[in-house]
Amino acid sequence: MKRLSLLAIALCASAAPVHAQSAPTSSDDAAIERLIAPSLEALKAGKARQAVDAFLGTNPMISGKASEMAYLSSQIDSTFGLYGPISACQLAETRNIGAWVEQRLYHCQHPALVTRWIFLSVKGSTGWSAANMSFDDKVAEA
Repeated sequence: MKRLSLLAIALCASAAPVHAQSAPTSSDDAAIERLIAPSLEALKAGKARQAVDAFLGTNPMISGKASEMAYLSSQIDSTFGLYGPISACQLAETRNIGAWVEQRLYHCQHPALVTRWIFLSVKGSTGWSAANMSFDDKVAEA
């Protein structure tokens, strides 16, 4: 019995490692960009509700949550009131969590402050869709 256990351990130790799914492909990258770009444009135009709808509205499971989307829009409007309009946004970081989840972090510039915007996209059987959109003023944090 001891011999069998040692053999099993040796076989498991020498087995090829299982690799996680690879990062999204370039066509996935383009699909994710098409999801996020209209939201960023709406943010730069000062249109909070349009920015929320442009991204989160692409996911039927989220677009039906009217009160949550309205709350996020009101928080964005409050941020515009506090920090002023967004003049520019730049991609600061992309984080792939396997082949089906990607998080993109953008820094957006207001007159006297930079805010951090996080867009989470997921790939289902029908393609890429929005999963979450958030923002804060903690640009130094990852």
